[in-house]
Amino acid sequence: MNEIPDPHDKTLSKTQRKQASQALLKLGKDLAGLPSKVFNSLQLDPGLREELERLRKMTSHVARKRQMLFVGKLLRRADPEPLFKALALYQQQGRDQTARQHRVEQWRAYLLQHGDTALNELIATDTQIDRQVARQLIRQALSEASRERPPVASKKLFRLLHSIDLLQALPIAPQLP
Repeated sequence: MNEIPDPHDKTLSKTQRKQASQALLKLGKDLAGLPSKVFNSLQLDPGLREELERLRKMTSHVARKRQMLFVGKLLRRADPEPLFKALALYQQQGRDQTARQHRVEQWRAYLLQHGDTALNELIATDTQIDRQVARQLIRQALSEASRERPPVASKKLFRLLHSIDLLQALPIAPQLP
């Protein structure tokens, strides 16, 4: 994955050793910035976990910097590969979620702009969507937009498309002109 050479390896150049140390510092910073639920699920050495938790609680910039260097030192003693993999998995899940929301938003915009034609295209992609409910939400959303009302139906349409996308990924929506 991320082949980080040992920063203490004397066969490496000074630049390579610095880059390895900086990569471990970045790993420590990224681990400390994880949400509590994800951080607690990581398999960490007890000493490293304790120091990372201490880092997460610090507010003073100078103290955080000093603690970050200590965490980097602890990471040099540990095997960082499992931590890199766990961090990469978490980041990939975030990217997947963002892509899903963009896909759903594109479909909602396409449906609102093209109405029944777009709905027929969506249904033709073998999507399990209730035509009647979707058509009703599209019309309500357009009506709300024309009367400058809060977008209640538009949000419901988004949630409907999102729930369908969770079951079966929606195809990429056609581009709007």
